[in-house]
Amino acid sequence: MVSALKKELAITYGSDVFTVKTLSYGSQTTDELLSSHIADQINQLQLNIILFEAPLKNDYQHLTLDETLENTDEMIHQLKDLKKTL
Repeated sequence: MVSALKKELAITYGSDVFTVKTLSYGSQTTDELLSSHIADQINQLQLNIILFEAPLKNDYQHLTLDETLENTDEMIHQLKDLKKTL
């Protein structure tokens, strides 16, 4: 999926406009990501655009749906507070 995104960005905007960085959170849940201050870690990378995919499969095994939704909402707010394009 990342390679397809890189390819489409290069076709549309040229190869020197975007640099794509991928962060993987392995088996971490949204609860664990919030506890690890993931937004601060992302902020240190000085990114302009952030694409966030919630780890729903990981959450499903450990958290209730309400916890997942609450955590995902909190992560989105933290990422928005970085003043980046989300």
